[in-house]
Amino acid sequence: MSANQNYEPENIVFYHTPCFLIYDSPEVKEYPLHWHNAFEIIMPTENIFPVICGGKEYILRENELLIIPPAELHTLKAQHGRRIIMLCDNEMLKDNPALNEINMLFSEPVLIDSSCDSIFISELNGIIDSMLNIYNASPPLCETILFNHLITLFIKIAGYKKSSDRSNENSKNDKLTLIKKYIDSRYTEPVTLDELADAIGYSKYHLSRILSSSGVSFADILNERRIRAAETMLHDKNCPITRIALDSGFTSITTFNRIFRRIKGCTPTRFRQLYNENNL
Repeated sequence: MSANQNYEPENIVFYHTPCFLIYDSPEVKEYPLHWHNAFEIIMPTENIFPVICGGKEYILRENELLIIPPAELHTLKAQHGRRIIMLCDNEMLKDNPALNEINMLFSEPVLIDSSCDSIFISELNGIIDSMLNIYNASPPLCETILFNHLITLFIKIAGYKKSSDRSNENSKNDKLTLIKKYIDSRYTEPVTLDELADAIGYSKYHLSRILSSSGVSFADILNERRIRAAETMLHDKNCPITRIALDSGFTSITTFNRIFRRIKGCTPTRFRQLYNENNL
């Protein structure tokens, strides 16, 4: 969300390096609703840590990460334990065209939790630990090294999220293919959504969600398959249209005509005429 004008921004003092503030905090203290022009990265190392961000509560477990973007209202709750907290000045990131994709990805809170791959989480934990150690040791080129680690952290998260999005999309497409195969084998019958769910092993609710997220309905897929079958049968000018309606799975000629017109933009009779005219 945008920074709420009713709240003054927190003034962060980057006293150790110009753009980073990193510390291992055992503090049991609540930080009320606030915002600042910096990325904030939180990683508990002992016990859970509750954070309210963008109106949503996150209960971070050990080694999980929450990345809070600049100008996002958030509250840090009082909690016994330890957590690494990192604040990174947004000014070093926001005007670099090469980082546009990263900045877009982190335009809202990003949670890395136990649902992610454990090796991936370990890699991120290692980067955070290294940044804390570098920050405390303050070697030559400290700021540059920290910036390099931060970009590596963000690139790994961006790559993982895109890979996960593609995997989820592929999984959804596989399920749609399974649904269409079943309808291909049963479209001439009065098949129902309940029967389809039982046949492919999903609950009716889960099946409806798959279809909804794909922008189609069970009726859409079934009717489109029936109309494709009707198209082929209409090539035969001697086959009665009533017979075609029944053989393609429709129980009513009125319903057949209405759905055919909706999908093809003309009546079955007109479709047949156009086909015959083009194939003289």
